[in-house]
Amino acid sequence: MRINSTMTAVGLVLALATMASVPAFAANLTDDQSASIGANGTDGTLALPNGGPGGTVPPAVASSTFPADTTNDPSNTDIAIGGRGGNGGNGFNGVTGGNAGQGGFGGNAIAIAATSSPTPTSTPATAIAIGGTGGNAGTAGTGAPNGLGANGGQGGQANASGSYFNTSDTTDVTVQSTAIGGGGGIGSGLTGMGGTGGTAQATGNGVAGTANVTVSATQIGGAGGAGVVSPVSGPGAGGNGAFSFMNAQVNGDTTGVLNLDQTSIGGNGGDAAATAAAGAGGGAISNLGFTNNNASTINANLVAVGGKGGNSNAAPGIGGLATTNAGITGAHNVNVNTTMRGGAGGDATTAPGVDGVSLNSSLIGNSAFGSSTGNGTVNVAATQIGGQGGNSPVQAGNGGISFLSNTVNGDTTGMLSLAQIAIGGNAGDVTSGTGTTGFGGACISNEAVTNNNANVLNLASIAIGGAGSNVQGIGTGGLGG
Repeated sequence: MRINSTMTAVGLVLALATMASVPAFAANLTDDQSASIGANGTDGTLALPNGGPGGTVPPAVASSTFPADTTNDPSNTDIAIGGRGGNGGNGFNGVTGGNAGQGGFGGNAIAIAATSSPTPTSTPATAIAIGGTGGNAGTAGTGAPNGLGANGGQGGQANASGSYFNTSDTTDVTVQSTAIGGGGGIGSGLTGMGGTGGTAQATGNGVAGTANVTVSATQIGGAGGAGVVSPVSGPGAGGNGAFSFMNAQVNGDTTGVLNLDQTSIGGNGGDAAATAAAGAGGGAISNLGFTNNNASTINANLVAVGGKGGNSNAAPGIGGLATTNAGITGAHNVNVNTTMRGGAGGDATTAPGVDGVSLNSSLIGNSAFGSSTGNGTVNVAATQIGGQGGNSPVQAGNGGISFLSNTVNGDTTGMLSLAQIAIGGNAGDVTSGTGTTGFGGACISNEAVTNNNANVLNLASIAIGGAGSNVQGIGTGGLGG
């Protein structure tokens, strides 16, 4: 069985960050600063041979909590996009070559959408923040010796917060927050690397009376910048993707159904030039501990996806780890679902692809727990997927191993259903018929539960091996896990 990677979709979302070094603060509007660019660094001169660093623009802060907005507006949608960092200056060409200037930081973005209208729309608060892209490094000057390369600028930070609060509301509502860190700028030369991706933070809160409430927060670490070949100082390395850490960043209250969705995605590593090392994918953690005695049903969905390693001719990057921990308690029905996917390995053209990230719940501490204090039905499920191997014409990367052991648990005097699914990662593809295929990731799912309270106890433990390599051209596919 072949489980397709979601990284293509993630890459499309991350591509939005390249649109956006002016920090932007949005209130019930779209504040797009992507056309704003920090000043470029000065070029080197005979007296001062080194290129100057790219510039940034000071943060712009605007209030988003006017009473007219928060109490009267039935719907607030706020979008903020940070500007781009300035490029580094070029080194001077002379007897001694000047060093390249570093790229400027991408602009931060802050979006806050809040309302407490008694007559809200179905989406009363939506906040989207996209950090700006870091500036590119300048070019080193020629001389004896030549100048050194420089790093690309770091991607801008993104912070999104959505909130709805009205304890008399009877209209079903959805609060959404999405934060995407800015991509790192391009680095240049052996001593330079792409900028690191910008960090992201997304939070959401929804409170109503008897209505069904959905609160969704998604944060995506910025992608690392690429490394390029400098004409005088060699190939540059890729920057690392940003780490994404979420801890109890969704909240809500109602006597209706309460849905809490929290998604954490690490940034992809930057690609590298020639034989330089590509960047590593960022790790992802999604943790939520939550107790609510009012909701008729609590549905908690946690997702963590490690970033993909960057691509390189000879030294592709490793993917990021993924971890989730859920502990949900309610007075009625409780449903908990967690999903972890290891980062994909980087692709190569003259070397083997990197193996997908393996996940071992005993080592990284994945856990899922749900309980009902009022005889409610409790369902707890955890799915763990190994990372996909990198592609290569030489040797495809193996799929990551998935090992789950006693990850799910729960408690109730009603029905208790526990399920855990371990899925091995798919191997990478061989991009020519002469390369060596990769193996699909192996998987193990062990579960042992003792519970004397539940009137019915259902257990399911499933293991699905990853698919072996596909071969482009004439050749035999790889073995599955």
